[in-house]
Amino acid sequence: MEHQLNKRSSYCSNGYVKRKRKYNSNIITYLSRSNLIKMNCERINKAVRETVAFDFIEQIISPTVLTKTSGQSVFEIILDIANANLISLGRDRCVTSSNHLENNYIYNVKMLIRICKIENVFYALDEYPERIAIHVNKCSVNIMKNSLIDVTAYLKINPSIKNIIKISNVLEESKSFYLVTAFLARKSEVKTIIKRLLEKHIRSEEFTKNRIENILKKEKNDLEFTSLEISLKCPLSLTTMRNPCQSYNCSHLDCFETENYIELNMASEKWLCPICKIYAPPKTLVIDGYFLQILKTIPEGCSSLIMSSDGSCIARK
Repeated sequence: MEHQLNKRSSYCSNGYVKRKRKYNSNIITYLSRSNLIKMNCERINKAVRETVAFDFIEQIISPTVLTKTSGQSVFEIILDIANANLISLGRDRCVTSSNHLENNYIYNVKMLIRICKIENVFYALDEYPERIAIHVNKCSVNIMKNSLIDVTAYLKINPSIKNIIKISNVLEESKSFYLVTAFLARKSEVKTIIKRLLEKHIRSEEFTKNRIENILKKEKNDLEFTSLEISLKCPLSLTTMRNPCQSYNCSHLDCFETENYIELNMASEKWLCPICKIYAPPKTLVIDGYFLQILKTIPEGCSSLIMSSDGSCIARK
């Protein structure tokens, strides 16, 4: 999703960063070819900190432009005692082991890297260069498309030890630039995530109505179908949904229960849609406003909806 920026700011250097220095997190700048392009710093600073599944704690690396010249940006991080304790005291050891990491824990407080693509006066969160590699303390970090990058397990959680983060990238000659930032964040509670989705991530009723109409029109032309049945039960729990949800990348109409999905994936961290199996991290989730309203009005015990091409809707037990 692209966001427009106002033009206002000043230049900020890139490269070797020490955590113990103070940075003005309200100033972000980047260089476009030979000209300075100014943008609204406060707006993007706020945007990179807002996540559905985490509560922001503290910025570790101020938003910094990825270099186009050397192809490598290097950051030196030293966690202070307070932050080291936040991470170490809020973790639980896993039963499984890992070959490339010194430890294998489930972390409630994480260090997250976020990359933002900027082109002209627009920015897009969690969009990366096509060819990018991140190494933390010489360990290669797994990068998932359209998602925050969790580097917690690769850190040396010791105030006397430096952590070296290297971001290698090949940037094509274009007008776009990439900003990188890192921050500590705590896993949100499930009820907090649901509240955020209900406040800011509800898909309009009209959107789903139009999708249903288009599907029925296509099926009527191709297969002579005049109705469509949609389940009201969550595929994870097989119980009737309360807050029907899906990823905005899903192409199907069926939803799953928000609470069930988040509880399951907060533990496994797989974030796969139970219906189509695409990667569906929290930032892509939307509550379906159309089915949400229907679930509030139909009789208890209904398991599905019969949608007709004439626009009628019948709940079935």
